[in-house]
Amino acid sequence: MPVNFSNLRPRRLGEILVAFAGPGVNFLLAFVSALLLHINPTQETFGNDVLVRSVMINIVLGVFNLLPILPLDGGRILNGLLPPHLAAQYNRSEPYGMFIIFGLLLLPSLIGFNLLAAIMRPAINLVFTGILNAAGIH
Repeated sequence: MPVNFSNLRPRRLGEILVAFAGPGVNFLLAFVSALLLHINPTQETFGNDVLVRSVMINIVLGVFNLLPILPLDGGRILNGLLPPHLAAQYNRSEPYGMFIIFGLLLLPSLIGFNLLAAIMRPAINLVFTGILNAAGIH
């Protein structure tokens, strides 16, 4: 979603908060799904399958979006945290960000090793465990 960053005060903190909103909503939706899974009295198989998939999809989307690659939100967060002279250099990588993302997605079929999964799996497991524990599922 396009954002006019010049309207944010303070700008750098505003950039970080706006960038975290997307993954934050994914993690919130995962938590709500896990909570519904925990309190589902019927234990209906179809309903539980949908909720489990909702938890996983939202966690994967949230973690993926936090990768420090511009134009992803993780890249925007990193850009807001970097000192201005490094942020300016980092911004120059944005035109190549989508190529990097496509490369990471296609790499497994080219070399037989899923680098993206290796990078994301520990974070996904950590967030998954935290959300399940917060929802009361042990």
